[in-house]
Amino acid sequence: MQDLLPHAPGRATTLFSNTFPAGQLMAGPLLGLAQQFSYRLAFGIGAAMCTTGLLILLLLRPKVRAAAVPAAVAA
Repeated sequence: MQDLLPHAPGRATTLFSNTFPAGQLMAGPLLGLAQQFSYRLAFGIGAAMCTTGLLILLLLRPKVRAAAVPAAVAA
């Protein structure tokens, strides 16, 4: 998270620390579904959530800026 928000370390830390309670809130219903149907459903939902998170990170990542080249190296 710190790499995604280098100019906002407090916001990055808050987002990182809020993922644990959010995960716990989502784990309860997921375990309920696994108990009702099958544990394979829980793995499928977990894989879908991981894939969705990866896609969000890839689509919303900041643009990479070109590094400044020192004058001595450019010449």
